[in-house]
Amino acid sequence: MTSATPRFSALASFPAQPRSVPLLRRLMRNLAIGWRLPAEVVDALALISTELATNAVVHSGSSDVVALLTADLDHVALAVRDHGQWRPPVGCTGGSLPTSGRGTSLVRALAELSVLPTSSGTTVVARIPLDASPQRGRGGGSDGARPVRRGRLPAARPTARTRPTLTI
Repeated sequence: MTSATPRFSALASFPAQPRSVPLLRRLMRNLAIGWRLPAEVVDALALISTELATNAVVHSGSSDVVALLTADLDHVALAVRDHGQWRPPVGCTGGSLPTSGRGTSLVRALAELSVLPTSSGTTVVARIPLDASPQRGRGGGSDGARPVRRGRLPAARPTARTRPTLTI
């Protein structure tokens, strides 16, 4: 088994409705705790899942949101997919203060972020490194990065839920 082979994975689908956002956040938090991930990763996943699900619900026009959480020895990755039409963020106009539009910046502060728009929807992937090497994050080094300590994942037995690759 290589470090890039998922040790754990979970796939969930929710209606693209505001009430689904806290459900997804709670699921991601519970999975991360159950997988014995570091507390800072649990907190980051809660925030990241909230932001990515909210973006899909509010901006995509999709009828559903699909989330895939995977963990290996080096990273935790959350992929959120909608089946709507990708639209770039709209900036603030005039002199008013923005009440939204900061979610992607928050996610980028905690994780490596990839946005993959297609004609059939958008997949956004946030990857959080689990090693002690410098990375994006809060506080810490001269570049603002804070390492996340390596998580100790419990041994996993291969099951139908544990697959080397899964595309959403």
